[in-house]
Amino acid sequence: MTRSKTSDTIKPAQPQCLLDRDLVNADTLPMMKDIGLSIFASACSKNRGAFVLHPPDGQTYGCLQFPDDILDLVGIEVNPDSINPNTSMPIFQVTTVENLKKHYTDGNLTAADTVDLLDFLVDNTYQSTPNVGMEPYACDVSGLVTLKCLANAVDKEKPPIRAVTMAGVFTPALWATNQKELSHSEASKFYSSKDFRKMKKLGLNTVQIPVPVKMFVKAHVGDKWMKLLDDYVDQIYAEGLDIIIVLEQGTSPPEELAAPVETAVKLVAKYNHSKDRHAIVALVLPTLDKALLEAAAKASHHVNTWIPTKGGDFTRLSDYPLATGAALDLSHTATVADIASSSSQEDRAKLFYHENMACIARAPLEYSSCFQDMPVTVTQGFDLAIDNCHLKGISDDFYDYGQCGRFNETIDSPWWKDHRYSFAARQLYAYERGHGWSFAAWKLWDTDRDNLGVLDDPAKLLAFEEVEAAGLMPSLLDMDEPIQYPLGNSSSPVGLACLNPPEDDFAMGDATFAPTPAPPPDCGNGWWNFDAEKCDYWIPPTPAPTAPCPVCSNKTVECDPILGMPFSTAIHNDDKPEPSHKALVAESFFSGAVLSLVVSFIIFKVVGNRRQGYEEVPNSAV
Repeated sequence: MTRSKTSDTIKPAQPQCLLDRDLVNADTLPMMKDIGLSIFASACSKNRGAFVLHPPDGQTYGCLQFPDDILDLVGIEVNPDSINPNTSMPIFQVTTVENLKKHYTDGNLTAADTVDLLDFLVDNTYQSTPNVGMEPYACDVSGLVTLKCLANAVDKEKPPIRAVTMAGVFTPALWATNQKELSHSEASKFYSSKDFRKMKKLGLNTVQIPVPVKMFVKAHVGDKWMKLLDDYVDQIYAEGLDIIIVLEQGTSPPEELAAPVETAVKLVAKYNHSKDRHAIVALVLPTLDKALLEAAAKASHHVNTWIPTKGGDFTRLSDYPLATGAALDLSHTATVADIASSSSQEDRAKLFYHENMACIARAPLEYSSCFQDMPVTVTQGFDLAIDNCHLKGISDDFYDYGQCGRFNETIDSPWWKDHRYSFAARQLYAYERGHGWSFAAWKLWDTDRDNLGVLDDPAKLLAFEEVEAAGLMPSLLDMDEPIQYPLGNSSSPVGLACLNPPEDDFAMGDATFAPTPAPPPDCGNGWWNFDAEKCDYWIPPTPAPTAPCPVCSNKTVECDPILGMPFSTAIHNDDKPEPSHKALVAESFFSGAVLSLVVSFIIFKVVGNRRQGYEEVPNSAV
């Protein structure tokens, strides 16, 4: 078959939800492991799978009933040899999603035809979805689709913002600074030009600096902390990097924010003017407040002022026309559902869940650009953590749900490396569909430089330099460079990171597909010897008295040294001994394999929850 080609460069008169042809096309379709799971599971669950044509023809269609003339509607030319001369109809018909999948598999439909038919299904389902203008996730099919619209605030010709955050320098981030607030002297030595030069070399283009808004109170302007900020901005600018200043409210009362915000805007405008370029590309306000935004606009019209937002703000960004952008907190460790787990298998299933969720993040980013005319940058939430264990011991509000007890299992694990790599690539792909991103931190304070890239501390999962050294961050210099997945022995570039769901091997484990061992028996003052499968002690405990073996009349019966009974009894005794540790591992493998299929299905069924309706953890701030 052949198809009629249409240009993807022409913007539609009304929004269209279409397959991302850079991701799903005739070349990549054969690489998809399961079209049904990747596309049909999402598209056919919307509107109970029902859609109508535009203009309507008086019929309702859906995944179980396509229009009879769907090939004509899509513009697919049928080969005359495939027409039944008696009915003037094709020998095969595409009437359901199952027909579509079958005829593609059988070769009756080319990959290009199939992509066009999938486009038809996805967009007509979207067009039949109520209130798409108020639903940020209406155009979401596992991250495989894109929202095309007339008004698009994101300039795709410019490279996206690729930033790291200087966490803990000016505002407290105890997880990044070894559980201490840095003095002025320590803060001044935390970063150097060498750091900024390395950032540039790795493909980063921006540095995000959180600063307390109280630094811009006139009484503080010119003090040693302000001079330190000026010095850091100069160093960053000298290395060819842009700067984002994030004003943080801290303990400042709302009524006292306007004056320091105005001062900050004026200083940014003055600095940019002196450098004759927008070195400071954005100033993020401390709160989402119209009056504060008006005060910032009044101070200068030449500063890009961004509003801080969270997931619930997507549908009201257009209420802030004075803002030139939005800084989005897209934290994925903010609710109990995000972080809770209390076994090795639950830990791995949780990472699988976060990998799935990462790809759908592109939907609200494109929605904000299209319907709210607001470019959005993910300024918080890009990291490789799947829990809040980096906050343990820092705050009394930290709650232990069992999520932090097995981190050591991940350090040298190929399974964890494989899936963390996948998690990074999926986030990177999704966030670049918006205006860009900032990783949680560049580095941690006072860490062993010889141990760089050894992820032996939960906080290291939030430091770009650490995860890059560990080989978990795709190259920013060549996004077409294939990603190597150790366990799967496969590779793909970042652009195809969301083409398939993540591997659902969380019930297994590492390369041997043996599960992570269960917690060993409690040995009291000793430890469990996995090789000998027994408790070892520095000072052996006093052995319990063992009853002597019965002695037969001929006095020739010998005792089994392990079971403590005559050999004949050991052989014929119906009471079976306790299974060994290896036997328990084997048993957990087979039960885990079945559970993998069950949990995988459940996760795909609930993946649309978008983290709504879950209790927020008390201390979810990064």
